[in-house]
Amino acid sequence: PARTVLAEAGDLFEGFESGGNPAFTNDLSLAQQMDMAGLILFDFVSILRRHGHVDVLGVPSNHTAWRSGKRQLGRPGDDFGLHVHRHVERLARAHGFDVDWHLPGQHDEAVTLDVLGTVLGVVHGNQYRAGRAVEWWRGQQHGGQPVGAADVLVTGHFHSLSVMPTGRNPYTGRAKWWLQAPTLDNGSDWFRNLTGDDSDPGLLVFDITERGFDLQSLTVL
Repeated sequence: PARTVLAEAGDLFEGFESGGNPAFTNDLSLAQQMDMAGLILFDFVSILRRHGHVDVLGVPSNHTAWRSGKRQLGRPGDDFGLHVHRHVERLARAHGFDVDWHLPGQHDEAVTLDVLGTVLGVVHGNQYRAGRAVEWWRGQQHGGQPVGAADVLVTGHFHSLSVMPTGRNPYTGRAKWWLQAPTLDNGSDWFRNLTGDDSDPGLLVFDITERGFDLQSLTVL
């Protein structure tokens, strides 16, 4: 590829105050989780940058938020996952990597990037209830928010893969797509015990060309 985009849709690590009982099932402390997340993120960037320019997108999320129980502290940008991103960004810059980071502003929770004329948007997904992603996205369009202009919206939070065409770009005539990414972890025991539900892990991968989002390229590794 001419360039690669690494879109990290939140929940970079589990945390301890996200709900349920992660405090009793995690085998790493918060500091160890952040350290491990940074090592894995740097490994991803180190591999991708060998094949050309890399853009990294990161967003705040409920598992990595600065919280006291269910109460969120500070601004959306005061997120421990974004904190890890900033440290890896400095490390990549020190190594001379051809990598750019794109993170939301302090009071924002979504980020966009123009990729060959296709606007890629990323938000975690805790901003809406299950099944309401498209409704939330439409509201962002109506409110003139940057992510409202996205042609492809990538979300996380709900762990299971979803692929849905919705709406159309009035200027290009191309369909817009909502892609809910699967999780890379092997599930959350407290959630499985609570609901009986689980999902297969995987890494969502797809191509964007000059003609837009390439549905045939979409796969889960």
